[in-house]
Amino acid sequence: MNKLYDGTFLYSYGQEQHQGKRQYQEDFFGFYEPPLENEIERLGILFVLTDGMGGVSKGETASVMAVKRMIKYYPMLYKGSVPEALEHAIVKTNDDIFQKGFEDKKYWKMGTTCAVVVLKKGELFYASVGDSLIFLLRGSELRQLNEDHSVGAAMDKKAASGEISVEEAKSHPGRTKLYSYLGDKTIKK
Repeated sequence: MNKLYDGTFLYSYGQEQHQGKRQYQEDFFGFYEPPLENEIERLGILFVLTDGMGGVSKGETASVMAVKRMIKYYPMLYKGSVPEALEHAIVKTNDDIFQKGFEDKKYWKMGTTCAVVVLKKGELFYASVGDSLIFLLRGSELRQLNEDHSVGAAMDKKAASGEISVEEAKSHPGRTKLYSYLGDKTIKK
């Protein structure tokens, strides 16, 4: 467990992973804590969670690449706005993942989800691509902050609005597919 005081707030953070039923792991987690206190005040602390897709080498490669690139690009691209820096870092990270698959066919069609949070002076900024969810817990209230970019979530919305039945939504054949993720030519959402 790491602890950091930014001059106003004390942050405690750590990570835990559960292997699940697979013999391999495609998710990855990392954070960027600036080395100097004035940089912590300027940039905040960045946390990145990814969940790879595409099979053993592809998913793991994409998820590790995404975390490392986000940690590299966020501080480099920060020009005073956390949301802009996150957006630019995500786009640049996506381009790098796509390019690796384009240049090396064994990584073609690799991809990953990406959920990123920045804590800065008591404020929380976030961005996400894919179906890795970000929740805010305040007291006993747990609230989902980001949108799920999966076909299943889109089908559930259609069912909730009455466009299709709940049964059609639950049995949709592409339910587990993502319509936006890192590693595609462009980020759709």
